Amino acid sequence: MYLSKKKKDVGAVRLITFEDGNKIEEHVVAWEKGEYFTYIATEGLPLRAYVATISIKPKSKNVVDLTWQSYLNSEKMTEKEFLEFLVFMGSFYDASLENLKIALEK
Repeated sequence: MYLSKKKKDVGAVRLITFEDGNKIEEHVVAWEKGEYFTYIATEGLPLRAYVATISIKPKSKNVVDLTWQSYLNSEKMTEKEFLEFLVFMGSFYDASLENLKIALEK
């Protein structure tokens, strides 16, 4: 769900609601059409900072390389909690990328 009138480009704000009810607010802070966008999570994650960039590089007419790079910072978690959080994020990334692939192949 978008919290802003913009749905793309710098200034777009999105609210993601997970099955467990947790909500994460994301703000797009950089956008280069057809190349990449960068967003920050401002609420909903147990982190001091979360910044991610999703970039796309065409390989051929119907194939692209998609890279999702994230920076996370937390001093509020134990090492065990942080490692568990990374497993959760890995599952989230896997599911999100699979959903994107399915949507694009329709």
